[in-house]
Amino acid sequence: VLAELSVWQGEQELLLRDGDFFKNTPEGLVWVELPVGALTKSIPSDATPIWYLEIEYHDVDGVLFRKTPDGYKVVDAPWK
Repeated sequence: VLAELSVWQGEQELLLRDGDFFKNTPEGLVWVELPVGALTKSIPSDATPIWYLEIEYHDVDGVLFRKTPDGYKVVDAPWK
């Protein structure tokens, strides 16, 4: 079973699967670029915590999330 994580970019639901994001269309799943700023209420319990400049990030399949008051937000890696 493939683990999927739903994230929301405005009203658009996106699925994170194996490190890539997809949106549902009538033709099926379509790949989308990293949706920086997209939110999810929870992340998998096996997400890897990463500390950088005293801020905790969470790595889920190579995608970084940062906890915010609204949920977990997709972010670019600050060290790149």
